[in-house]
Amino acid sequence: DHIMDQFDGDSDAPVALSQNEQENRANRNRKGCNRHFKDEVLLRGWSVRRCAEIPASGGPATAVSGEPLPNSTWCLDQSTRLPAERDVDTYSTRHEAVWHACEATVARRGAEMASAAAEGKEDGLVFSELVSRACREAGKCEKSQKRKPRKAKMSQKKREKADL
Repeated sequence: DHIMDQFDGDSDAPVALSQNEQENRANRNRKGCNRHFKDEVLLRGWSVRRCAEIPASGGPATAVSGEPLPNSTWCLDQSTRLPAERDVDTYSTRHEAVWHACEATVARRGAEMASAAAEGKEDGLVFSELVSRACREAGKCEKSQKRKPRKAKMSQKKREKADL
């Protein structure tokens, strides 16, 4: 249960209130992937960058294993400079990418990941390997999402012309 609680991202800690009502509202809603991607990823210095921009000797990067996935375009890179809380709360497409990655793994497959993590713990795995395996296998973290092609919508005028 404790492992599943961690994946759910709920906190028992009281919400720190500020003078800004918008900040208070954002902090009250900081649970699930909204909490994970900010607290466990962005505020710890991780950011999304193009894999080609990350130096080969530049420390931990990308996928769960720390090595770039074949044919990957985007990777996670950890900076020694930690962002300010305000930077994390500011919208950016790269922040949004981290949130979507969390939704596609932890939010959708959290129960399976928690079960795999519990099994790994029983097997005596080291924590980093336990999390890595749970993400790769149960969370399908390395599986690429294939998108269905969108059908083009025809405007009313084009439909009328096509009917002629």
